Amino acid sequence: FVREFFDTDGSIYKIRHGIQVSFTNKSAPLLNSLHTILKKLEYKTSEISSDSIYITNKSNVNRFFN
Repeated sequence: FVREFFDTDGSIYKIRHGIQVSFTNKSAPLLNSLHTILKKLEYKTSEISSDSIYITNKSNVNRFFN
């Protein structure tokens, strides 16, 4: 689910101290489900903001792509 969500609604941004993974969608239930799944997989994420969830912690970003 997470992989396919990223493939369709995910982005990577360069930020000051590395990169950030973003998931954006207008569906609040879908974002809530994604947020719950990421938390259960022990990713440190932002709260849902402007229809997006972010992973910015360097070790979590590396783990996501591995």
